Amino acid sequence: MVASQFDAEPYTYFAMLLELKFGRDAILHKEDRLLHLMEELRTELFRVQMEGHAEEMHRLVRKDRGRAYFSVEIFRAAPKGEQYFLVHEIPQALAILRRHFHFDLDAIPHDRMIRATQLGDATSFILSALLVPK
Repeated sequence: MVASQFDAEPYTYFAMLLELKFGRDAILHKEDRLLHLMEELRTELFRVQMEGHAEEMHRLVRKDRGRAYFSVEIFRAAPKGEQYFLVHEIPQALAILRRHFHFDLDAIPHDRMIRATQLGDATSFILSALLVPK
């Protein structure tokens, strides 16, 4: 599951569907109200998907006392700047995961647990850990 894609992708999809159904002018006229509703929908969609993924990962690895590898973009560079921001859904994702798992932060060498990566002109920081089922 690519949690960081939820920053923008659902908006594009929702906007496309709304525009097809109601037309561009109607959407632009109600943009302020729609943005709030789209944010609520996106947040709920993320929660439902994250909970489903966490439950399924837990079901698969708990039988044999296995582990799940967890790697997520936690910080992203602001456009045209050196400032970084926390990826929007990460606190919610971690809260959902902690209900099902403990985080094994010693299985991966600490100097490799958080790493920078370049995506085009942007820099992101990726956190990797193992999830141990509760």
